[in-house]
Amino acid sequence: MHDRVLCNVNREKRNLNDDKTCPICKNEEEDLLHKLRDCPHVRYILTNFCPTEMRNNFFNESCIQTCLENCLKNQRVDETWSIAFPLICWWTWRWRNQIVFKDGVDIPVNKLKFLWGKIREAKAAITLNTDGVARGCPGQAGGGGLFQDYDGAFLVGFSLNLGHTTSIYAELRDFLNGLRMAKEKGYKQLDVRMDSMACVKILNYHDNYKRPSLQVVKQCEALIDNEEWIVIITHYYREANLAADWLANTGASQPEPTRRYNRPPTGLP
Repeated sequence: MHDRVLCNVNREKRNLNDDKTCPICKNEEEDLLHKLRDCPHVRYILTNFCPTEMRNNFFNESCIQTCLENCLKNQRVDETWSIAFPLICWWTWRWRNQIVFKDGVDIPVNKLKFLWGKIREAKAAITLNTDGVARGCPGQAGGGGLFQDYDGAFLVGFSLNLGHTTSIYAELRDFLNGLRMAKEKGYKQLDVRMDSMACVKILNYHDNYKRPSLQVVKQCEALIDNEEWIVIITHYYREANLAADWLANTGASQPEPTRRYNRPPTGLP
């Protein structure tokens, strides 16, 4: 943690504010630890989610970095807390800013009920990492992807031999295959991570695209727009998408058109 969040203590240091007092409780200086844990309004929420056996250590740590490490270290002990803490940090910071800048509009009356709903959503979300490769432009191409649950556990993966085509077409074909598999599995909330910014722009912002990708994009859009589920597409750097890249390169070399993996294949990063 670099203590760059613009709470009032940091705003005062940068001559952006004359008052270091917390705008919510109006009693203490608002540094990062106060904002994320020690403000009475936040502490009340955290106490309702933090496991009893962890409260003493959590509320007595002297820095937010230790709090975060404590949360991650105990992920196996209490999976709900490992999800709740970052969600509470995010939403309480958002609510704080709404009070400061927007007069508190859109803040739920029952915050605990609202946050329990967000935790259930997070647990239901499935992550899909996809990637497509082409050894040349065009060249021998492959695609690959894997599904993980909210805890990062491997659910199912796939690799595709896509023949001779371009990398952008391989990315889109691979994504379409992932969507179809997700639909087949009955997933209701899908968090898609791709390392092709061009594809993310095509799918999210309807950037210009050309044949032969046109029909593939239209098929993707038809699946994304289905009201039975939620699909969120995000750009991830290649370094964070190594497993999908490994599967895509495997697909480019495999003899069969499609492989499915019910467990992580040997060598998967």
